[in-house]
Amino acid sequence: MELSQHLRNGELGRRRMRPGGAVPTGKGWIVVVDDEPQVRDSVTRLLELEGYSVVQAADAAEALRIFERSGPSVGLLVTDLSLPDLNGWELCRRVRGLHPQMRILVLSGSFDPSQMPAELGDVGFLSKPFDADVLARRVSSLLGPQA
Repeated sequence: MELSQHLRNGELGRRRMRPGGAVPTGKGWIVVVDDEPQVRDSVTRLLELEGYSVVQAADAAEALRIFERSGPSVGLLVTDLSLPDLNGWELCRRVRGLHPQMRILVLSGSFDPSQMPAELGDVGFLSKPFDADVLARRVSSLLGPQA
């Protein structure tokens, strides 16, 4: 089922940072960063249905606050490239600066492989729109399945 179909079906979920900026702890947390609420919510819900724990960020600044507070509890960054406050590639660079082994999955409707910074190394990519099963398989391959 495509992401857009989940949006039409109203299958949305939402989990944000807790009051006071506390980030939930636990193995395999995923941070989903997208400035479009429907996309962010739908990706979150799909990942939660797969058993993953997800924290959302509406922009790069919020995502960086999460990563600064998270320590090793976050296992994967899922981000759009078009963010209102920072280029998605720059967000990836900064997150890798904080957590060099961070796994990253980029979601984008317009991706040119030649624009991917070589210093980021291994970065996963999914082109929008994508099928929910494809997202689940890609995340599983990066992070591992959750019970």
